[in-house]
Amino acid sequence: MIWDDAYAIQHEILRLKLSRGERLAGLKCGLTSHAKMRQMGVDTPVFGFVVGSFAVPDGGEIKVSELIHPKVEPEICCVC
Repeated sequence: MIWDDAYAIQHEILRLKLSRGERLAGLKCGLTSHAKMRQMGVDTPVFGFVVGSFAVPDGGEIKVSELIHPKVEPEICCVC
């Protein structure tokens, strides 16, 4: 799979979510650290989307027991 394939799949996932009533909450940028890019074998950050159901409001709670592999991974996001 090449980057274009991955982004095409991501675009289709977003299209389906929006068609089901989700709202676009923002855009995100991952792998912004040069060290992490080297570790993952890439030379450019990756970009994605955040829909409303992904967001947790300030002061909100996340039930770790409902997650498959919980971890904290900060990413840069721009809210729409």
